[in-house]
This record gives sequence, structure tokens and C-alpha cells, in this order.
Amino acid sequence: MSDVRDRADGMPARRQGRIVIRETEDGIGVYNPARREPLALGFLLFWLIGWGAGEVFVVWQVLSGGPAALDLFLLFWLAGWTAGGFMIGGVVLWQLIGVEKLFLVSAGAIVVERGFRPFGRKQVYPVENVSSVGLMPDKPPEVPSIFAPRRIGFVAGGKTRSFGIGLDDAEAAAVLAELRRFVDRFAPPEPDTTDRPDTDEQEDAVRP
Repeated sequence: MSDVRDRADGMPARRQGRIVIRETEDGIGVYNPARREPLALGFLLFWLIGWGAGEVFVVWQVLSGGPAALDLFLLFWLAGWTAGGFMIGGVVLWQLIGVEKLFLVSAGAIVVERGFRPFGRKQVYPVENVSSVGLMPDKPPEVPSIFAPRRIGFVAGGKTRSFGIGLDDAEAAAVLAELRRFVDRFAPPEPDTTDRPDTDEQEDAVRP
């Protein structure tokens, strides 16, 4: 779906807070860049400096030789410390270059892509398999947006899918309106439930 983004230049677009909703030749695209938290980002960058120093110190301790039991403990500690550093590094990367995209493709598909520019993981859902479009449960107000959940939810393939990391109420409402309009366009027509008299009853009514 990268062609959707690439061909969007010059097409009508509107902003709602941070997000951009743009009409493309293939449908509608929603661009949701990561909501940055400067204080949290600064703290995590400072933590990563300490993390790097800890990595170097422990590796030096292991390579310099020592009791086998101590080296074994340090190796286990180093494995956990390294994993934690990669996790925090991922959060920092998301804050700096993270982006989430939603494509509503006119051919009848919903595409969700999220990752680090220009790389991302795409998930495609046929619109006829999508139902129960709505807002996800609100996050507690004390949770910072750096760890915010996704705000928009829908069911596809029997599982709950989601979109909208860090959206505020106005942004979530704008995306939800677009998504519902798109899904409703492909909804099957409702059956006619108007009561009609049986043919025999109609014939009896006209007989003298």
C-alpha cells in the first residue's frame, strides 16, 4: 500500500490535531505520527546512556576473568539488561520516527500499517469481514501517552483489531467517523421486513 501514500501528494487533505486524513486515488488514508513526550523522551535517552555504560562495564568484567559463579551471574544479568535496553530503545525510536497509518481502500479493504519510517508492518482486512467498529475502553488518565493504547477497535477474522495509538478524543472521533462511513458503504442491504398478507388472504378478500 505504499503507492497509496506516494500518490497522495496534491490530493485533498485535512488535519485533526496531529493526524492527517487524506483522500487518495485508492480511497482514504489516515496518517498518525507518534505523539512525543519530551520529558519522557529525555529521561529515556539519559537512561540509555547509563544502559550503554552498564553493558560495557559488565562485558569488561566477564572478559577480564573471575570466579566462574560470578561470571555466570553476570552473563544472566547481562542478558536481561540487554533485553531491557532494546525495549527502551524501541520506545525511543517510536517517539522519534514512529508512525501509524490506516488505509481505507475503495476496492474493499482496510489496511493498518505501523512501524518506523520508512519501514512498517502491514495488516490487511477485507471490509466484508469487519464489524463492531467503535472506541476501545478509555485508558486511565494517569497513564502517560507514551504508553497509550490504541483508541479505535473493530472485529475482523474473529479477533479484535485496533488502531490509533495516542489519539485524543477529537482525533479518535474523526478517525472513527471515517472508518464507520467506509464500513457502512460495504454493508449488505437490510432485508425488507414489511409484513405482507398471504396470497390466499388477498384472494379471499376480493371474492364476493
